[in-house]
Amino acid sequence: MGRVPPESLAEGSHPVLQSRRAHFRVLAPLLFLLAWCPLGPSSAGAQRWAGPIPSSVTAEKGVLYLGGNRFTAPMTLTFAGSQFAVNGMMLPTATTTEASPETVPTSPEFTRMSVVRVYVMLLAFKRHLEEGGLIICLPRQEILIPIEYAPLFDEALPKLLTGQELSTTEERQLRTRIPRARWEEASHPLPLVDTELDRAVIDYVTSNFEHGMSSITARQFGVRALPTLAHLLRDDSMRASWHNVAAAIGCIGDTSYFDTLRTFIWDRFHGTLDMGTFQGVGQAQASLGPMAALSPRALDYLKRTVDPQVWVERGSAYVGVSPGYVAEYMANMTLWSLAWAGSKRAEAILDSVVPRDARQAALIQEAKGTNERVRSFGLEAAWRATENRHWSSGPQRADTVGARTPLPPRHN
Repeated sequence: MGRVPPESLAEGSHPVLQSRRAHFRVLAPLLFLLAWCPLGPSSAGAQRWAGPIPSSVTAEKGVLYLGGNRFTAPMTLTFAGSQFAVNGMMLPTATTTEASPETVPTSPEFTRMSVVRVYVMLLAFKRHLEEGGLIICLPRQEILIPIEYAPLFDEALPKLLTGQELSTTEERQLRTRIPRARWEEASHPLPLVDTELDRAVIDYVTSNFEHGMSSITARQFGVRALPTLAHLLRDDSMRASWHNVAAAIGCIGDTSYFDTLRTFIWDRFHGTLDMGTFQGVGQAQASLGPMAALSPRALDYLKRTVDPQVWVERGSAYVGVSPGYVAEYMANMTLWSLAWAGSKRAEAILDSVVPRDARQAALIQEAKGTNERVRSFGLEAAWRATENRHWSSGPQRADTVGARTPLPPRHN
């Protein structure tokens, strides 16, 4: 069993505890017993509860609806950050990243008390399910249905979720137990997020790489990772990893996320950008190739933004670098996206670009060669050849951030 991170469970600060206090009131005696027994030097309770407190429990009986998805026993119940999870699955509105509490008590008793409170709530859910009750889980709210009504709810909820007509009794009971403000959420099934995939994605994109992130590895996360990646791109605290996040979205190549990257590049920021933001914006512009291979709209965007004047008119700026240089840099990032588009039309756009100097002429030739390899052998084969050429044993994690596309040099 895993452990709940104690640094994120300071007394009164954990979001699970803030929104679900009612579940703990009736279990206060057990809570204090579990929390304080380990502090005694030689009691039987101390022997039993010494060591890490479990962060998950298994219910051997019962039925639970998570975002309209029906789970039956056996079920592993836990929390991923502030969100309830069942068998490793949680609602898509959640994230496993945890906001740091404003204050973290130094007393180990307070930290232990917070961990215990989460565990006691899981025990309450387990007991309710195994006694024949039913639980409805909505974002940040769990509704415990009494045992005597569990069969009725287990028949009525599938009808509600599939739009079938409810009996008068079923509708009355559902509306009595489900808050009016949550009725719409309870009436529609939600796709679930795999917490293990979520953690793997976050771990990967927040890593630092010596020679850049592997496009093949990022693509293997698949479309299920896109909601998490889009969330990270909206999270200002992830600024230092935005270049990896943007690259991963681009590598997966789902065209429905084109606007996620386009608005990040074009609409979200104005004025002078800090390094983390500029690095993320540049990488996002360089990562649109797989989408442009499938989407004429994405390719139209690249055709328009390969012109440095477009970036001059937009007013892009990076501290310490002239606006003209920034415009040239973003136009070069566009060339990199066109390289991986792998199409005749992308090649025609590359042919239309008049190089400003010998360095850009070489970049255009390299982009055209890459575009030809993608057309001939496919995107992943071209990626693999490129990565094998640069890395003898794959991308190396390092202590320094390395994007696949370099930042422009600073001009003093």
